[in-house]
Parts: sequence; structure tokens; C-alpha cells
Amino acid sequence: MWVRGAAQDFNRWATQFKCGSDWSYDAVLPNFKRLEGLAGSPLLEGGDAPDAKYRGFRGPVAARVPHPPLPEVRDFIQACAANGVPPTNDYNGAKMEGAAPT
Repeated sequence: MWVRGAAQDFNRWATQFKCGSDWSYDAVLPNFKRLEGLAGSPLLEGGDAPDAKYRGFRGPVAARVPHPPLPEVRDFIQACAANGVPPTNDYNGAKMEGAAPT
């Protein structure tokens, strides 16, 4: 599982601990993208395309989305949605909150 910290956490740390803008999400995101090698993903095979603003594709850390999701995972995501937790296709994309097949 490849899930980085939430943008709001990095921004809060930068402010709360007086780290300056070096720890803001916008400052650390390029480092995560350089590390990440998203490949072989249904996101790249006709599904919802990953946003290149948030994802890296050539880095040394292989990241993949399970494909196809197990039936139990689909059931879990549907149960979450029925209880007010919206689905998200990409924890590392624009919308981190929600249930995903990761």
C-alpha cells in the first residue's frame, strides 16, 4: 500500500512546527512523485486516469492498484458509501478521503 500523508497534515506541520514552506504539501509533493512508479494500474487502462499533478510514473517505488478488486472489497466500498463514506479512486490524488480498493 502506497499512501502518503495528507496535504492538510503537511501544511499544518509546516505552520505548527515553524518548518516554513519546506514542509508544505506543495514542497514535498515533487519528492513523492519522483519516488513513485505507478504502473500496470486499471487507472492507466481505461479507468479514471490518475492525475499527473499528484502521481509519479517513473520512480523506483512500484505502486499498483489491485485489479480487479476482490468482490469483498467492492462490497466493503458499497457498504461505506451506504453509511456516508464516499468512494475515492485515488488516495494519493486530489481527494484522499473516502473508501478505495487499496
